[in-house]
Amino acid sequence: FIPVDCTALSGHIFESQLFGHTKGSFTGAINDTLGFFRAANGGTIFLDEIGEIEIDLQAKLLRVLQESSVTPVGSTKPFPINVRVICATNRDLKQMVREGTFRADLYFRLNVIKIEIPPLKERTEDIAVLAEYFLQKQARLYREPSKALSQNAVEVLESYDWPGNVRQLANAMEYAYITSRSNIIDVTAL
Repeated sequence: FIPVDCTALSGHIFESQLFGHTKGSFTGAINDTLGFFRAANGGTIFLDEIGEIEIDLQAKLLRVLQESSVTPVGSTKPFPINVRVICATNRDLKQMVREGTFRADLYFRLNVIKIEIPPLKERTEDIAVLAEYFLQKQARLYREPSKALSQNAVEVLESYDWPGNVRQLANAMEYAYITSRSNIIDVTAL
């Protein structure tokens, strides 16, 4: 499983990171590299924030998906790959296709199985479960006993809109864990 943050990829970095490069193919290329696709061969590559890839680079990604092979930067030799591709975005890719900022052919190549996850404000039943998970994660990180939410704190969390979704909830739980002096986190720690 190879996760890739697409927001960090542009230009030659995009090609080098995804497809690899050969030694000497550009300044600073002191070794051959596999690239994310070859590293994921036989497994899964997760392209997070796929909607952030520049349109001129989308054609290169499309070719790799269609050909099931990659050619490292500085090489003419294609390498076959067998990878499962999972993508995520918070953008409306259909709208981006209409606006011309996302290639229609890439969209249809990627859109085999679509799973839409509604925003956290529409899934209030998940808030307490996720909050407890994040609190346990903090306890493991700090090697301390777990902390739990009071019923009042749960009610406040469930009534909030969460414009930042799950990431905002994770940050709120980290803050509450750190600032709470008790093993029971009450509304004041939120």
